[in-house]
Amino acid sequence: MAAIVDEVHAQVESVLDEDHGDFVRASNEDVMVKMLVTDNIAGAIIGREGSTIMELQRETGARVKVSQASDFFPGTSERTILLAGSMNSVLQVQELIWQKISEFSKSRDGSGGHNNNSVTGKLLIPYDCGGLIIGRGGTTIRYIQEESSARVQITSKENDASKISRERVMTISGTLDACVKASELVFLKMMEDPLTTYHNKSTSYPRLFPGAKLGEAVNSRVATAANMPGLSLPTGAETLSATSTIEIAVPNSLVGYILGKRGAMIREIQQISGAKVIVSKRPDRKDGEDEADNDAIRTVTITGNPAQAQMAQLLVTQKLQLARNGNDRR
Repeated sequence: MAAIVDEVHAQVESVLDEDHGDFVRASNEDVMVKMLVTDNIAGAIIGREGSTIMELQRETGARVKVSQASDFFPGTSERTILLAGSMNSVLQVQELIWQKISEFSKSRDGSGGHNNNSVTGKLLIPYDCGGLIIGRGGTTIRYIQEESSARVQITSKENDASKISRERVMTISGTLDACVKASELVFLKMMEDPLTTYHNKSTSYPRLFPGAKLGEAVNSRVATAANMPGLSLPTGAETLSATSTIEIAVPNSLVGYILGKRGAMIREIQQISGAKVIVSKRPDRKDGEDEADNDAIRTVTITGNPAQAQMAQLLVTQKLQLARNGNDRR
């Protein structure tokens, strides 16, 4: 495996040595990748009293965060691992997590630790990154499979969980070496587009019970907009009543990102979520006040059943987060 990892790391260095403008600058900043693991593997990664996860962070320099025990990725019973840091540190810690997945698989099926045993793991990629990974006519994903000898599959962008989370699940199967190389090739491909980022930079999502359809989600947690100045996350998202009403306070300067051009974005949010979304009118100007008053607070009111309201809330807060980060286009 060391030879394969060295080969991929060499590819990273060769890319970074070239003059790629914004991409080179981005390489000096934190990057991020997410993985999905079973509850048992998540426990092994955390370790007793957090000892293993602290060791992983010390050894690689990457930051590792695992979702809480009851906080699963939508439509699954699997937990999210968020890896962040420099490119090399993320590559290193990702390899170590693949080793944990392999060790668990071997212990479960009793195979004596042979390196050729099949391993299956999952990555989460940004929703908008799917086309980049698949490539025109599937050329890129075929290249990744041929180079790594792993099998790589990605969920449809029409998948309910993908629509809710704005992330797509990529399943990678093969030998441990093949899976490590495939996941690193995917990671490098993601880094080619510095504008392709995770909308949700946390490990918490609205939740669909395994096998549930979109309208069946209940009692979800939404953390996307946490710590955003000027925004308030309502407790109404936790209600189980037949109709939920959620109000979000939004600075006037950001309302345009929710409405979109000629109302296109708010119509899309309503179509995807099934909820009714209304933005309050801008307050009347006071004497001497600038017409383009960016300090006024407007209210976004979301109404629907709990699942619809929660999904609309997530979509709204994602748009606001992108606007805050300067990555969104109205």
